[in-house]
Amino acid sequence: MSTPRSWAKIEFPVSLIDGEIREKLGEDYEARFNEDGTLEDYHGADIEVESGIFSLEDGEARYGEFEDLETLLKTKSIPFDRETAMDWQQPPCRQVYRPARNGHAEIDEHIQLNSDGEVVVSVAAIREALDRTDTEEGPEENVRDYLNFNFPAYPPLSDYVKEG
Repeated sequence: MSTPRSWAKIEFPVSLIDGEIREKLGEDYEARFNEDGTLEDYHGADIEVESGIFSLEDGEARYGEFEDLETLLKTKSIPFDRETAMDWQQPPCRQVYRPARNGHAEIDEHIQLNSDGEVVVSVAAIREALDRTDTEEGPEENVRDYLNFNFPAYPPLSDYVKEG
């Protein structure tokens, strides 16, 4: 049986691409870089750089992920967003990684999406949050707490563009 494959897109700040990441992109996605580190050419994948964000799309990503690249980015504390399309085994999702910085904890979240790319929130979980009476706060605050805990706000990748 073959490995399930589906469309995926990963984005991260181009300014944080170092030699090891360039090598990985070259090996796995045939991306070529100039001596100054700028993108020269690529084959076999849809790559672009816009507003300081490197974007790689692969219509046949293994399990809809960039496993080795994502591991390398996490090891180097480089933030990224990955979206994976729905396939017969799993719903669409967004993977968000933000390293710990400036007193904020690391964020490494797998967020389920619907077919329109919007975040899926369980109605049952919202009802449970509304019904909680373990705090003096009102039900709206319980729902806000639930959402903040399960879907933490995270800084956009553009906040990291100037780093590197």
